[in-house]
Amino acid sequence: MAVSGVTRLGSCLCKKIRFSVIGDPFSYAVCHCTNCKKFAGSAFMTNAFFNPDAAQNVHVTEGQEFLKSYEDSSTTSGKTLLRSFCSGCGSSLFLSSPVDKKWIIVPPSAVDDAHSWGGFRAL
Repeated sequence: MAVSGVTRLGSCLCKKIRFSVIGDPFSYAVCHCTNCKKFAGSAFMTNAFFNPDAAQNVHVTEGQEFLKSYEDSSTTSGKTLLRSFCSGCGSSLFLSSPVDKKWIIVPPSAVDDAHSWGGFRAL
């Protein structure tokens, strides 16, 4: 099933990996678990959830060879998460489940104009 909507572009910090995201997230969550805090390098991790047609919603357009993944099996839920990141700069890029294919997470900080998803303001 194809997904319709606006296509937004994103990248890692060093721009070796570039990707596109089609449409808007169906949900957001701010996670404070230890693993997400370590993955984000912050006090929390902001997560934008996209629909299961991940191959069509989120597409790496450049630098696939720099995309590395870590299988995180020490999650609070006990379910393994695939945490993907850039091997060049270490930017956190995607989270997915190797079992539950109902979503893919993209950190809004990696999307160029994620502020357009809602009523965000710069302080």
